[in-house]
Amino acid sequence: MKINLKIKLSLLLLLLLIGCGPIYSTKYHYQPPNNPDGRKCLFQCENYRLQCEQMEDMREEACEFRAQQLCYDREGNEIKNCYKPSCYSNYSRCERMYRSCYEACGGVITPHRECVLGCN
Repeated sequence: MKINLKIKLSLLLLLLLIGCGPIYSTKYHYQPPNNPDGRKCLFQCENYRLQCEQMEDMREEACEFRAQQLCYDREGNEIKNCYKPSCYSNYSRCERMYRSCYEACGGVITPHRECVLGCN
């Protein structure tokens, strides 16, 4: 019985130590194309990204509206203990599309990792 407890405590300690490692984030360095056509192309990429972000914002607002509607009965009374889904804008898809467009226009993107938490 004591051995089993020691094994469990050792595993718990190991998991805690692993969870305390540094956290990294990927940052990008953008180098625009040298030619005027490439720079015009980048303008389109920026417009696509802004449109994508606006769509994400609209999705979030629609989700919040639906979530709010779910928690009211037909008479307009708020339902207690109502589950509301979490709503958020997910811009990562927009950023991926932007980077792809940027490179298609002749720009160069260099990714690099930066430690953001738990750095020594």
